[in-house]
Amino acid sequence: MGMGIFTGPDPGGDRVIATGDPLFGSIVVGLDFTPTGLNDAGQIAFAATLADGRQVVARADLVVPEPSTLVLVAVGILSLVGYGRRR
Repeated sequence: MGMGIFTGPDPGGDRVIATGDPLFGSIVVGLDFTPTGLNDAGQIAFAATLADGRQVVARADLVVPEPSTLVLVAVGILSLVGYGRRR
């Protein structure tokens, strides 16, 4: 793998895009990203050079669960753990 844009340390799970990935009917051969390409809504803007010679600007929208969803999941897990200990 060459260059890429990642949201964390795990190259598999935190990958947004990398060279060699398909994009707009071609393959990414180069990427350019600056910190100003990230906004508070979790959107990442980047420039990509494609194998067919096009240079494009694209936006990736990160999917982040709402805090209320995370709380419900945590409560569910804790309930299962408590249930398992009582048995």
